[in-house]
Amino acid sequence: MSVGPIPWTAVHEYARNCGLGPLAAERFHRVIEHLDAVYMKWLADEREKKPRSVAKKPHWR
Repeated sequence: MSVGPIPWTAVHEYARNCGLGPLAAERFHRVIEHLDAVYMKWLADEREKKPRSVAKKPHWR
């Protein structure tokens, strides 16, 4: 499973299911978009901190 921003359609559907009006839905979408950007940056920073594990070669006898 890959990591990426929450799709616009999912945010739109959630806002609609919660009964948000057009203005509130737009504001909600902007908040989610901002939180997504912050999370994606944090995730990228965390990945840079950790070295990638390299598969060990098997020890043949």
